[in-house]
Amino acid sequence: MFGQRITRNAFAVVAIGFVVLFISGGSRNAIGLVLKPMAESFGWERTVLGEAVALFLFVSALCVFFSGHLADRISLRAILGGGLFISAVSIGLMSLVTEPWHALLLYGIAFAIGNGTASIAPVGVMVSRQFPDKVGVANSIAISGMGFGQLVIIAALAAILVGLGWQSVFLWL
Repeated sequence: MFGQRITRNAFAVVAIGFVVLFISGGSRNAIGLVLKPMAESFGWERTVLGEAVALFLFVSALCVFFSGHLADRISLRAILGGGLFISAVSIGLMSLVTEPWHALLLYGIAFAIGNGTASIAPVGVMVSRQFPDKVGVANSIAISGMGFGQLVIIAALAAILVGLGWQSVFLWL
C-alpha cells in the first residue's frame, strides 16, 4: 500500500488515531441533539446552552493549540489518554446538570479541554511519525474517523434520545 516496509505497530497507530477522532468527532456534536429537550426540561432559554457551546468552541480551540505544542514535548499517550479521560468524565457528568453554570463548567470548559486535547493535532503528530513518507494518506485515514464518528455516534445518540431522554445521551457517550 505505501511502498515502504510498514509494521503492524504503524497500522495500529493509524487505527488508534481513527478511534480517538471517531469518539471526539461524534461526542462533541451530542449537544446539538439535546439542546432543545434539555432547555425545555429546565425551562431555560436555548441561549444558555448556546453560551456553553460558544465557550466550548473557544476553549477547545485553545487546547488544540496547546496539545499540538505538547505533542512535541511529552508522551502522546499521556496527551491522548488524558484528553479522552477528561472528555469521558465531563460528558458523563452532563447527565447530572441542573443549573446553567453546570453546563458552562462541564461542557464549555472541562469537556472542551478534554476534546481539544485529544484532537487532530496530537493524532497527526502520532501518525506522521509512523508514516514519514506517506503522511497525507495515513493522516487522511485517521482523520476520517471524525466524519465517521459524527455519522455513527450522532445517529445512535438520536435513537437513545427518542427512547430514553436527554440524560441518557450523555451517559452513553
